[in-house]
Amino acid sequence: MTDQSLDKKTKEEIEENKEVEDIINLYESDPDKIYKVLEKSPDKIIKLISIAQSKLEYHSGPLPSPETLAEYKKIDEELFRTIVSMANNQSNHRIEIEKQVISSDIKSEKRGQWFAFILFFILIVGSFYLIYLEKYLGVAGVVSAIVGGIAIFINNKKAQRIEIDDKDKEMIENRPSKTDE
Repeated sequence: MTDQSLDKKTKEEIEENKEVEDIINLYESDPDKIYKVLEKSPDKIIKLISIAQSKLEYHSGPLPSPETLAEYKKIDEELFRTIVSMANNQSNHRIEIEKQVISSDIKSEKRGQWFAFILFFILIVGSFYLIYLEKYLGVAGVVSAIVGGIAIFINNKKAQRIEIDDKDKEMIENRPSKTDE
């Protein structure tokens, strides 16, 4: 293609875009006039519809939209396979990491529960030993161990509930609305 034909094509595209922009501006300023203009030029209706469709198109996910994937496949079959393979590998990697995080969290919680139990047990045994020695400070130890254990349990349950509520809110906020589709 020569520079002259390229310039001509570019000028035509600019003029078409200007026409479409003028129609949009006309619609925004006086919606009734738009019908008269569009009756005279049905090809402009098609341009407006295609513009509206491209503005409303929305896709979300680990892979490009099916149309885009089909275009990649037309260009190069290997490129298509690479994109799908990368998305699959990323998904598998993410699943493995999530399994490791969950497993680690469970181990950490179990370890913390065992340490808390041992500490609680030592405090109770020590408190009863003090009571046995007629040191009534041991009563305070028993009471504080019981109250402390209950407070920790309630606080953990509350923190779990807050975390679940936050995740629910995040899922609701990130969910595509009907107008996005």
